[in-house]
Amino acid sequence: MPPPAPPGQETGPEASRPDCDDASSRCWTVEQLLTVEVDGSRIIHDDEAVPAVVVRMPAFVAHHLAHVLHDWTTIGEIMESGRGSDERELATALHEAARAAADPGANRCNHPVASE
Repeated sequence: MPPPAPPGQETGPEASRPDCDDASSRCWTVEQLLTVEVDGSRIIHDDEAVPAVVVRMPAFVAHHLAHVLHDWTTIGEIMESGRGSDERELATALHEAARAAADPGANRCNHPVASE
């Protein structure tokens, strides 16, 4: 679970998209903080257009998730996991996005993800 929202960045039911509450939608609200949606958009992967999954989250959650992904990659390396998952690029992108969104925690972060 991500840390509580910093003062001034609180979220609540009013921040949820109304269509995410519809049982027939392809949109889910998680902990009243973020939405996960299949909105019909597509992205190119291996020269093929594939459905996109869109995640919207506050900057402080992106910052927290960056730490989790970075640490998960480190744990996998220590355990010599056969999964070969390196999520540092995604972690760095999330961290930089949190900085760009002026998340105070990301701007003063000294976690290794901040230096990559």
